[in-house]
Amino acid sequence: MQHANSYRLLESLFKRFSWLSYFFKLVWQQDKAYLERRYIFKAVGGGIASQYGYYISCFSGYLLLFQVGCYYEFYTELDSELRKLLNLRRLQHSSRGAYYGFPVCKFEGYSQILLNHGYRLVIVKESERYLGRLKQRLPEKLLFKSERTQDEKYL
Repeated sequence: MQHANSYRLLESLFKRFSWLSYFFKLVWQQDKAYLERRYIFKAVGGGIASQYGYYISCFSGYLLLFQVGCYYEFYTELDSELRKLLNLRRLQHSSRGAYYGFPVCKFEGYSQILLNHGYRLVIVKESERYLGRLKQRLPEKLLFKSERTQDEKYL
């Protein structure tokens, strides 16, 4: 990117591949462009719902698949179309406040269904690192289906 000095070229790349803006910020200084990383996420404590809310705010327009143990959980109300698509029922007794969830072992099938129906996904996985009593969770990949192929973007 340092050798490309065309403003229109760089702008068109960011326009064509809109997901680039989640990872980089295009900065111009003295007629030269460079990329500034955006994908350094802050450590969020205070509970699982706080972590979930932080990543929802970071990735607007994406469906967040948030790993908690052996499940992917949702901590917000899902629309009826999505619930029917995945055949999810509201959790009755979730001590963490999760609304819906499905086992990690069903990820491949569920993600393909979602991608085929035009959803864009962010996969947030548990790490082995703890923030107090809470495991740290970090986004691992963005999944979406482009016009040509299914794309996976690793963070």
